[in-house]
Amino acid sequence: MTVTVSIVSHGHHSLLPPLLSDIADCPEVEHLILTLNRPEPIPTLPQPLAHRTTLILNSTPKGFGANHNAAFAHCRTPYFAILNPDLRLPHNPFPTLLATLANSGAAIASPSILNPSGAIEDHARHFPTVKSLLRKLFRQSDDRYRYTFHTPPFPPQWLAGIFLLVRHDAFAALKDTLNKSAFDWK
Repeated sequence: MTVTVSIVSHGHHSLLPPLLSDIADCPEVEHLILTLNRPEPIPTLPQPLAHRTTLILNSTPKGFGANHNAAFAHCRTPYFAILNPDLRLPHNPFPTLLATLANSGAAIASPSILNPSGAIEDHARHFPTVKSLLRKLFRQSDDRYRYTFHTPPFPPQWLAGIFLLVRHDAFAALKDTLNKSAFDWK
């Protein structure tokens, strides 16, 4: 078990039980950090997760970065995963993602994500430029990567925070770098 998972709920109580059940079936998940960003019922945890979950109850809502930074402070594993509360894991994605990170030397990986209609979600894009934003404005391109499930792993320039698996050392280095800069990542 090598992964700490961070999930932030913004009133998603009804969506959490299926995801928590999916995570309980992933032996790589050593620690779950569940943040309730606003008042809501505390979900019942599946038995396999009960002893390895930290619950954070925010007194006031925080943003995406602040919530996951607070969760990362509890991470003692080599990998840190950020998952949206509305995800479902039809199979255990962690062995493939961990192998991809180990074999590529990359700092971050994300699986292909399907939307409710079964199409690949728009979560990997080229980094925006003035030219690409103009193309998007005139509907010439939306800068997303076009790939299928058979496309080998590739290094996208930008990933949405729907499901990210990050090496602990890389997340810590980025957080330290940003904390030393004028940019506030909260």
